[in-house]
Amino acid sequence: MGKNRDLQRRIASLEERVREHRAKISSEKRKAHPDEGLIRFWEREISSYSEQIERKYRRLRRDWWESWLRTERRWAFPCTR
Repeated sequence: MGKNRDLQRRIASLEERVREHRAKISSEKRKAHPDEGLIRFWEREISSYSEQIERKYRRLRRDWWESWLRTERRWAFPCTR
């Protein structure tokens, strides 16, 4: 499997985790006595997942750009052997 596809799957997985945690927070806040410690824990995890998502998007763009440059160089500077 390609690197880009793997990164896209990891990003999708992290985004799903963020959605799950937001739903948990929403559910917990609706309770008569919400557990603030649990809510803070989920918010910290969301923050961590968001940072990971950003890093993976940057890597995905970098990998795409490097791949594109390799392709362009091959066409722009053909070997003269």
